[in-house]
Amino acid sequence: MMRTQSSTTCGSHRALSQFCSFILFGFLATTTVCEPDYPSLDWYHPQVDLLAQLQSRLTGSPNHTTFVNHLESQLQSLGLQVNSDVFQFAYNQAPQSPPQIQLNGQTIPASFYIPYSGNTDAVGVTGTLVNVINPALSSPDWSRANGSIAVLNITNPGTDGAKNLAVWPGSPAWGTLPGVPASAANIYVHNLTDAARLGVKGVIYAWQNLTLANAYGQYGPFKINYQGIPAVQVAGSVSQQIVAAANQGSTVTLTSTGQLFPNGTTRTLWTIVEGTERKNESVIISTHTDGSNVVEENGHLALLAKARELKASPPKRTTILVFLTGHLHTSGFTDKGRVMARWLSDHQDLWNGTNGNGYKALFGSCVEHLGAVQWKEDVANDLYYPTGRLDPEVIYAATEELASLFQSNWRGATPDTIRATNPLKTTAEQGGEGLPFLWSQIPEISLVTAPSWLLKIWPEDFNQTQLMDIPAAKRQVDSFLRIWEAVDILPQSGFGKLNYTRNL
Repeated sequence: MMRTQSSTTCGSHRALSQFCSFILFGFLATTTVCEPDYPSLDWYHPQVDLLAQLQSRLTGSPNHTTFVNHLESQLQSLGLQVNSDVFQFAYNQAPQSPPQIQLNGQTIPASFYIPYSGNTDAVGVTGTLVNVINPALSSPDWSRANGSIAVLNITNPGTDGAKNLAVWPGSPAWGTLPGVPASAANIYVHNLTDAARLGVKGVIYAWQNLTLANAYGQYGPFKINYQGIPAVQVAGSVSQQIVAAANQGSTVTLTSTGQLFPNGTTRTLWTIVEGTERKNESVIISTHTDGSNVVEENGHLALLAKARELKASPPKRTTILVFLTGHLHTSGFTDKGRVMARWLSDHQDLWNGTNGNGYKALFGSCVEHLGAVQWKEDVANDLYYPTGRLDPEVIYAATEELASLFQSNWRGATPDTIRATNPLKTTAEQGGEGLPFLWSQIPEISLVTAPSWLLKIWPEDFNQTQLMDIPAAKRQVDSFLRIWEAVDILPQSGFGKLNYTRNL
């Protein structure tokens, strides 16, 4: 894989920043402050409609390329110079028809294929089903399925938020959170290259405690390179059917007709707006552009809103907007588990201030999954349905000072619940692409809400706009804009001291 870098009247947002400065330093403001010119709801609708039209934007796919080109055009229309990091990678095109299992003359649709596992021709591969039940993280005993098709259990555990997600003072504790199946797959689906080496013809992962409707289209894992062996996933009653067939030694034919292209191409975009006063101090705001649906990923809405503001009123500190590629195929671009780590490694002059040269980043933000609505599973009755509520926001603040800044400025998806999660004390590392900021000792505030359908590719006839509450997304974007304006004038001591010692 290669990379190349090819008073009462408000005329600007500075009035708001001036007001924020009073708040930051504890003074009472008596000056009338006008509401900033944040994007209206009318601005959001065509943006969201485009995402719904494109549907999934898998890394390097035609839809993803179209979307990246669209973002580039949007930034250029504001007069911003757009930089590109161009990557070549092995791109595995999704199967042109749904993967299938033939069992006893019956066609059983798989819930989805395992991304970058392997491909078959139209005939498929045929073999005896062999149970290799392995809920543990260690490698399965693939040798048991030599010349056969292996069947493995996989589970979708929830999270005990009170135990595993620490919060900053003043924030309500977390409750229990449902699992995200594709994220679970990142943990439980591994070593498929060993299966291929040991002569296994194919693999079927049988989900436990997951409904058929939720399992459909779950794009996971998304952190493996091409494995060379076809693998699919099933759930619900189909899982029970496949496990029973394996216990009986039944023969099946597995078909998953993707295609591997060794020279795929994709781009990360980034733009720099130089500060007017503290140009050697940088603020980095990021999101990713590849995704599975209208919410995964829509963080670009916040960055485009910020780009409009930066063009109208340049910042005091240099501000860098980064639109990452590779999130849904992380291993194709980095071995660190987050593609933002690759960008930071490639562009150290923009954040680490080595030897006094270049920029020193004082703050970072990653915006992911705006306005996500909540769906709920009833596994006992195999039902999956929207609750009519918003999914709980997951927002990380890296220092106590930034947690306080967040709590003072955030009026997000659910304004009556303002919760800042402390990434220094969680049992697992922070989710999403904001984590590399911590690895690089850059204080951050990042959003990474995680509904159970986050990595789900929905049926083509499903209207994806119903996955996103646009007014809630606007509240989140407006809140980020307030935070970023406050950050622009914050004294260095106001960011707090970050000492992050964990890593992958």
